Amino acid sequence: MEKIDLYDNDRLPIKKVKVLDEPLAFGENRLSVHVCIFNSNGEMLIQQRVKTKRKWPNLWDISLGGGVQAGETSRDAAKRELKEELGLDYDFSNERPYLTVNFANGFDDIFFLNMDFNANTLILQKEEVAKAKWASKEEIERMLDAGEFIPFVKSFILSLFDLKNQRGMIIM
Repeated sequence: MEKIDLYDNDRLPIKKVKVLDEPLAFGENRLSVHVCIFNSNGEMLIQQRVKTKRKWPNLWDISLGGGVQAGETSRDAAKRELKEELGLDYDFSNERPYLTVNFANGFDDIFFLNMDFNANTLILQKEEVAKAKWASKEEIERMLDAGEFIPFVKSFILSLFDLKNQRGMIIM
């Protein structure tokens, strides 16, 4: 039974904990994380969700994601999820979310990592991840159009590549 901390609409902790799947009341928000891993070829690591997943079974997704558990920071959760889902260790102590997206009843911190490795050597969490591979912006766009990818807003996914390449929204 996974527990989560709750936050108000300003992302301040409200000192309340709930079970992950328990409905949230108005003004209660949770925190989740995603990690987008890019290689030196400009490709993003994507993962295919297992067919037994409750939401979006068999569909492809960005590198990894998950909920922040009670007592964790988004850095802690990103590190834990990276190890659980892909078997990779990474020190997030000097990282901060590159982007935060607001969604209904929550905040999603998105981290960007640059790494080069053979996707076939990953140790995948069999309960969560069926496959992982590197994919170009164009391949992911095609997968979105074909309904093979989680139904993110296409411009959002494509902007991840653009933001990664520009390293920000404003060029300094």
